[in-house]
Amino acid sequence: MNQLNNYEIEDVFHSFNTIDVSEVDEKEMLSNILEGIDKSKKKKKYVALMNPILSSITIALFLVVGGYILYNKVILDDMGLNRGMNTEVEGNWEVTSPFTVEVDGVERVFRGVKGEVAFLDMELTAGNPGKTRWFFWGDDLEQLNEENFILVGIHRETGEEIILVDSNGWEMIGYPENDYLGILEAQSSQHTVITFPSSGLWRLDAYIGEKLFGTIVVEVKD
Repeated sequence: MNQLNNYEIEDVFHSFNTIDVSEVDEKEMLSNILEGIDKSKKKKKYVALMNPILSSITIALFLVVGGYILYNKVILDDMGLNRGMNTEVEGNWEVTSPFTVEVDGVERVFRGVKGEVAFLDMELTAGNPGKTRWFFWGDDLEQLNEENFILVGIHRETGEEIILVDSNGWEMIGYPENDYLGILEAQSSQHTVITFPSSGLWRLDAYIGEKLFGTIVVEVKD
């Protein structure tokens, strides 16, 4: 601790002239102040020294945790290892049952859900374009609709997702009561051509615009 002369003591305590303290008390008070300043400087040096260390530890933890998440969630998922090499799409993959409607004494087979969405059943073969007709039910539908019919196909084994149909080819039927449209009591219909790139189970999600009208699961043969 630096030795203080009387003049320095008087300068420091100039503002305390009205307080009756002895010279010994003044020295002790000033000594405590200087000691506090010295401790404050040491504390600042310690904080300045620790800040880079704490920052380095934080960055290291971030890299370790982030690297684990990247490896576990992205790389392993992409390789199929996180799910035991099971890349199949989850959900209900039971093939949708057909239903029949009699037209002029002849039973016609449809596949789908009557009251939602269905199509004239046909044999589905990979790589072979198949022509069919789709029917839709809905209080908000008319024969001609502004939004497109979009059919999204998802392959069960590979998870491949493709757009099979994107069409605004709505049909205007003059006498719907004499047509499948009226017989099925559906509101809208379209003729389409569909080509599946591979065999296996496919889930067909049928949209009009952004609204999902129904889902149909079909089996496509080689």
